[in-house]
Amino acid sequence: MAGEAELKPQKEKRGPYRRYFKRPIDFVLSLGAIIILSPILLLIALLVRIKLGSPVIFKQQRPGHERKDIYPI
Repeated sequence: MAGEAELKPQKEKRGPYRRYFKRPIDFVLSLGAIIILSPILLLIALLVRIKLGSPVIFKQQRPGHERKDIYPI
């Protein structure tokens, strides 16, 4: 369309924090959260097992493409 300015994506300017530090910091913090929260998650899994029975993690068999079973029994 004539007269409309073209929108060009601008290059993202990444500073040294985003370039070198963000990913390692994210990794260390998420690893620490998993370590700190794992006893709580295990306790919840144990309570689910006691109160609701097995399995703790819900699984469901679903048909695949053209109603074919993905996991035939």
